[in-house]
Amino acid sequence: MPCGPLDWGHSTQGFVSERALLRQHVRAYRALDPGWRADLHAGGPDLAACCSRFGPRPPEAFLHDPFPRAKAYLARFPTPAAYTRSNARPRRVATVTPMTVSVDLSGKTALVMGVANARSLGWAIAEQLLAAGCRVGFSYQGERLRGELDKLLAGREGVWSQQADATSEEDLTALFSRVRDEFGSLDILVHSIAFAPRTAMEGRFIDTTPEDWNTALTVSAYTLVSTARHAEPLLRDGGSIVSLTYHASQQVVPKYNVMGVAKAALEAATRYLASEMGAAGVRVNTISAGPMRTIAARSIPGFGTMYEKAAASAPLGRNATPEEVGKLALFLLSDLGSGVTGQTVYVDAGASIMSMKVE
Repeated sequence: MPCGPLDWGHSTQGFVSERALLRQHVRAYRALDPGWRADLHAGGPDLAACCSRFGPRPPEAFLHDPFPRAKAYLARFPTPAAYTRSNARPRRVATVTPMTVSVDLSGKTALVMGVANARSLGWAIAEQLLAAGCRVGFSYQGERLRGELDKLLAGREGVWSQQADATSEEDLTALFSRVRDEFGSLDILVHSIAFAPRTAMEGRFIDTTPEDWNTALTVSAYTLVSTARHAEPLLRDGGSIVSLTYHASQQVVPKYNVMGVAKAALEAATRYLASEMGAAGVRVNTISAGPMRTIAARSIPGFGTMYEKAAASAPLGRNATPEEVGKLALFLLSDLGSGVTGQTVYVDAGASIMSMKVE
């Protein structure tokens, strides 16, 4: 493929990140001038002459780099227009052509628990189910959240919602009675429920109180067990359950504290449920999503920094998106994932595989 100008216009999913493009630019400079490294690190007298042979620099967004001399080097290029030289062969930015797979869930039924607003990962999953033709019921934690859910469901056919506190056996009994009345049976259950008191997230883990411990593990992990128990009589052969976890179950994430323990319990519960429900043809999996800008994320001190560092360290140079979480869930909840059960499946742009990243 012939090499043309570098594409500086894209840093979203499907394209390399800003930092990757910066590295790409530096590699191109190195190819053009073998002495670039000495000039760059020494700031020698030949630096200006070396720079003058290259075209314009990338935009300011690409200058946020931890190496000040590299930053100074690139800052010498005066305009953001694309640069090329006949003997330069930088890596070309690939344009991704999406591969589409049609999933038809017509005639299938689902219950999605825990949608708070449009940023909820539960809603990202529900959107995929609805687009595939699935009939979907929703539960929400309290009346204060009803308005947001009503806005999301306005104008949609085949949907309904009901208030249910997942820690209340009475509420769960009423909810699954509604499922029976509306659907008769159930194919899909989505558990998107988690909570820990803010005091448990702000302090030291060692200072976690019994009350905060019990609250976090009951809401975030035990409710998967209790909802699966209520759903079991309604789930048909080939049914599927999906919940949401996070990598703090495996490695320490500062200030995630007791929620990390709760997510570890959720993942263990997933395996035990899968082992018991498999005989009825029901699969149980959990999705480990990378950092997402959800309501739950607001309760994590320093989340903004965590979000940026996760993107910088991920092999794809970015964070995963809610849409990607929804697509993975669609795979697991449909016949495409018919052989997958008891698994914690990651969608985090690869961040969880990295112990460190050296630029």
